[in-house]
Amino acid sequence: MGLNILKNVSVSALILFCIGCEDNRVPAQEESYFTYTLSVEPIESIDLNEYSWQTLRTVWGQMSSEGGGVCNVRVEWSSNMYWVVGDTSGYFKTDCRTCNSGIWYDTDGTTEYMSYDFHTMAPVTNQVSMVNDDGVFGNVLAPVGAMKGDAMWLWWNVGTAYVDSMLIVLE
Repeated sequence: MGLNILKNVSVSALILFCIGCEDNRVPAQEESYFTYTLSVEPIESIDLNEYSWQTLRTVWGQMSSEGGGVCNVRVEWSSNMYWVVGDTSGYFKTDCRTCNSGIWYDTDGTTEYMSYDFHTMAPVTNQVSMVNDDGVFGNVLAPVGAMKGDAMWLWWNVGTAYVDSMLIVLE
């Protein structure tokens, strides 16, 4: 009797193993993709304030999507210009968008090739914006007086997708 039960269980297990079973209670997730449209207010130039070291300028943008929401989407910003907090002797400008090297421009007219110091230099742009319920986002630019007469690049991206850039003259 015990041998028959063991045979039946073994045969049943073998059939289940060979045929298998499928759970159809949870439907498979389909991948969906949305197209996002992003526009940023164009800024050709910024008139630097003569009476303070730093000039603040807000740049606004709008994001929309067909089929998906945009609230709390993260927009990332970068620039090629930096300055040192508490130091009015000059500014740093990188060689390219992803470079850590560039030139320090001193207010006395001298220049020095160097590497970007992440611990002491402040970017002229906020690095992150969040899109609100209406699809609007903003970013504050903060160039300093020593940058007058130069031009800065401003880049923005969403996730890993590079979106666009603009050249802004600092007057």
